[in-house]
Amino acid sequence: MRILITGASGFIGKQAVFHFIEKGYRVRAHSRRGTDNPALQETLAGNLDRPEEVEKAFRDVDVILHLGGLAHAKDVDIEKVEKTNVEWTRLLVEHAGSRLFVYVSSSKVYGESGSFGEDSPLNPEDVYARAKAAAEEVIVDSGVRSLIFRPPLVYGPGVRANFLALIRAATSGIPLPLGGMTASRHYVYVGNLLAAVQHGIERGLVGTYNVTDGGEVRLPDLLRSMARMAGRKARLISIPPKFLRLMARVISPDAYAKISGEFTLNTDKLQATGFKPPHSLEDGLRETMQWYRAASIQKSLDGSAS
Repeated sequence: MRILITGASGFIGKQAVFHFIEKGYRVRAHSRRGTDNPALQETLAGNLDRPEEVEKAFRDVDVILHLGGLAHAKDVDIEKVEKTNVEWTRLLVEHAGSRLFVYVSSSKVYGESGSFGEDSPLNPEDVYARAKAAAEEVIVDSGVRSLIFRPPLVYGPGVRANFLALIRAATSGIPLPLGGMTASRHYVYVGNLLAAVQHGIERGLVGTYNVTDGGEVRLPDLLRSMARMAGRKARLISIPPKFLRLMARVISPDAYAKISGEFTLNTDKLQATGFKPPHSLEDGLRETMQWYRAASIQKSLDGSAS
């Protein structure tokens, strides 16, 4: 089977390339910046922003795995996010034909806190989440044969942004006033996400599915596990929630809101198709922390040599 992967140089994209090559797929990878993965059979670089470029990229492809787009970031250009995440998706969908179009969306389309199933109303609260929700709408309205996944925060080797910030905080040795947080949250290891994508392709699934590691975890427990796997001890201080909220108003109210509330996803719909995550949360964290330790050692060696 031949699969086109967009966003092949991103965190999930790089892992997707390795995953599907290993599983025997013929992979064609696209990235605006190009990719130097020696295992790749076919690569495309540049912008797929014209019909003729898209048609060329889609030639002899059975499945399109659309991972390309702009990630959420502070002070992001709203117009650029909408153009890249929504209009590019529209162009790809218009040329998908009878091919399966797989889109990795985000559970942020539901909002920032709560417990959600696929039928829960959408309440995207930031530019990134609104663009993801709009892209989903474009796909569904097009009538193309499609498979949409809504993962929570994705982690694994090479992770960036929010999860990497959590790792750095857990292993810093700095006292963190997060020991009293009791809300449960779901995460998903990149290997589990890609296993779900492969499962969906090979089972002929269509529709929208939540996907997680399957086990809820409290933030303090997550931080302790990260520190333990790094050979450190997390320094967590328990502060009454009302005082922590007061502190957050001064320091970073948005960040506090995003980590303090419950965020869980019901995955019964995906499980009913026979899918079981192949990796536990513990396994995924171990792989991630091994990567982080190796990357930190390499960075230290590079710094010493300069």
